[in-house]
Amino acid sequence: MAAIIERDPNRVYFRAGGFEQSRPILNGSDAKDTFEFIPIIDTTDIFSPDLEVRKKLAAEIGRAVKDVGFFYAVNPPVSTNLMDKSFAVIKKFFDLPLEVKNKYVMSNSPSFKGYMPSKTVEKNAPDRDSFSVGTDFTEPEQVAARGGTHLVTGPVPQNQWPDEIPEFRKTFYEYYHQCYRFAQQLFRIFALSLGLEESAFAETFKSPLTDVMIQHYFPAPERKYYEELLFGHADFCEGIPGLEVLNDNGIYVPAPPIEHSFIVNTGAYFELLSNSTFPATVHRVRTNLGLERFSFPIFFSPDPTVLLQPHPALVKEGEESKYTPHYFGRKYINTLAKNMPDHPWVKALKSSGIKEEDYKFPLKAWVAGRRNLVVTMPFMMQRCSALLRSVAARRPGSTLNLGSRRNLHEYLVIVRDERDIQGLDLKPTFAGKVLTEGSKIPKTVFACQVASIEAIKEAMRKHSPSDLSTVEILPLETVHTSHLGESSNAE
Repeated sequence: MAAIIERDPNRVYFRAGGFEQSRPILNGSDAKDTFEFIPIIDTTDIFSPDLEVRKKLAAEIGRAVKDVGFFYAVNPPVSTNLMDKSFAVIKKFFDLPLEVKNKYVMSNSPSFKGYMPSKTVEKNAPDRDSFSVGTDFTEPEQVAARGGTHLVTGPVPQNQWPDEIPEFRKTFYEYYHQCYRFAQQLFRIFALSLGLEESAFAETFKSPLTDVMIQHYFPAPERKYYEELLFGHADFCEGIPGLEVLNDNGIYVPAPPIEHSFIVNTGAYFELLSNSTFPATVHRVRTNLGLERFSFPIFFSPDPTVLLQPHPALVKEGEESKYTPHYFGRKYINTLAKNMPDHPWVKALKSSGIKEEDYKFPLKAWVAGRRNLVVTMPFMMQRCSALLRSVAARRPGSTLNLGSRRNLHEYLVIVRDERDIQGLDLKPTFAGKVLTEGSKIPKTVFACQVASIEAIKEAMRKHSPSDLSTVEILPLETVHTSHLGESSNAE
């Protein structure tokens, strides 16, 4: 029988950074001068063309974030009608029968996106189910939000969209576009509030990883509390309260929803970027007796290829940084692997013998039957390439089946120019650039799932009636690791 550890009733306990921590509950003469409410800030002027107006708003937001780590953004640049429409659509999804929702379970997605039944993520989490959508550069809606004009290479999380609700994807992306624009402007406002140029964090968030976690909290038979310390995000909730924020006196301050507003949390990465000027504040979710609750947080995380460290202008001369520089991409992979140990991709990674410190972004890919081939592959396919490399090193001559579904087979297609595939009626499962033997000019590579090689050729003939003799098509459904060669360094 496990020992029962008594807790000091004069301290508040919470989890942060994966560890249980505590702080004293202070009152009377011992109480610190700390916040007792969440600041409410009118963001009407966030896109004002007048720099002085933006600086005034930045000063107000800066004070709120430095003192609390949270603030309400009222009158945000997001349509109130769209907020209401988005909630109506997500409720339709959660009202679907469980067997229908399970068609889109996250284990179908190599990037952990889709439906998560109750208790999927954490044993000690609130009783809830959720639906997540992430970064996907093959989706034109996301490319447009980031200012692109055509599909580009990059991470391909393979989002899942419910066929039963035709308007789901369209409504989601209308909402996403406005939130993305709002978030990018907030990064500029945060920079101003720190006394930096507006563009100080432009490279850090040039192409941020975005995660949308639509959460449905079930009515609770008893009131419980769940502590969290999360990455920065903006959260839009309905009228049911649930969020509480911990102050320096060990008191949880309620953050009830304000209609058609966002509650913004800068989170752990802005604590690092600001050199602790912006704290990552612990908060918790309180379950509600007999009431269900919906939450629609959007997480904006740094570009995965950026080395994260405090902004140089915020580090005093001779000051030793308490933060270890690291790449967000590696941290992102490690966090997902830790939180979702039962996901098929995590199991594959763990069984491959790859050490967590060796997870990198990007990784090089070893492709069947090719030597000296370097592919800049998307986030999830990089995991596959790392797995292939490890298996090849440990079990020469073995075969690793990447799988097929619905009688489709996966092929790697190499073409001369990216323009050869723009607008092509084939949805890539990943895309990138390659450098082949005897060539100094990178070619374009993509993979797709089709019934046969002829289907690829037919699509390319329709798209661009030209000589296909320069097009290489390699089957990827089964990769023989004995044929995997060492890759040349083509950076």
